[in-house]
Amino acid sequence: MLAFQNKNHTIYQGDSLEILKGLSDNSVDMVFSDPHFGISQEITICRQRNPKKYNTKRWKYQGKDINLDFGVWDKFDSLKDFLIFTEGWFKECVRICREGGHLVIFFDKFKISYLIEIGERYGLKALQPLFWLKTNP
Repeated sequence: MLAFQNKNHTIYQGDSLEILKGLSDNSVDMVFSDPHFGISQEITICRQRNPKKYNTKRWKYQGKDINLDFGVWDKFDSLKDFLIFTEGWFKECVRICREGGHLVIFFDKFKISYLIEIGERYGLKALQPLFWLKTNP
């Protein structure tokens, strides 16, 4: 684990569950997290259309194909396993966050309702989801 610290802030880098379990209750103002989404699939999205098929002179869409297999770290045997994993790290985030603190979490938009439900079990309320519209994911 690495810890970068100055007078007012500490940034940790390492295995998040290991770091979270080592932090004191109610000790942080904000948790910023980009956890596993559980979205890996053995699918490739082709970013170009064949100009012969669509009777055009150039590719309609340009760019590299997108491989949706992000690695073993993002694969779960079932939705149940994914939710057990998610609740495990989420409850640690809630434990270390001070009253009035913030949890900023990047998450799969199709599974956000599960995260909100888990938060409600721990006494949290989602005020408003924020969306980052990536123009070229």
